[in-house]
Amino acid sequence: MTFVKRLAEFRFPDPDEWYCQVLQYHRGHSELFLQAQQVNTSEILTITFIATRYFEGPLDWRGADFIQEPQENCEVLMRSLGETNLQFVLEASRLFSCRISNATDPSSSVRIVAGMSAFVTDKWLLTVPY
Repeated sequence: MTFVKRLAEFRFPDPDEWYCQVLQYHRGHSELFLQAQQVNTSEILTITFIATRYFEGPLDWRGADFIQEPQENCEVLMRSLGETNLQFVLEASRLFSCRISNATDPSSSVRIVAGMSAFVTDKWLLTVPY
């Protein structure tokens, strides 16, 4: 069965049992594509971030408990990065994070600032379904 769901509304079952990796980043379109693979069943899902402004983390990691952080956290991060057009960024972007379950530091996480159109699908997508 094929599905497309907004990442903010989707929860991975047993999130520590997934490996994630950066598949592709289209700089011209600011699209970031991640692949999540379930450790035991090898199920593969694609996570797409639209209007990506920032990525922090390794290129692959274990864990898929993505959350959309409060907008105040996005503001703090973007201020710390010296963002000069803060009002525009905050109107158009959200901060998504994912704890890295196999990191030596338990507070390690992946952080992505992207538009509100982040979604997950079981289809292999390298184009965005607008």
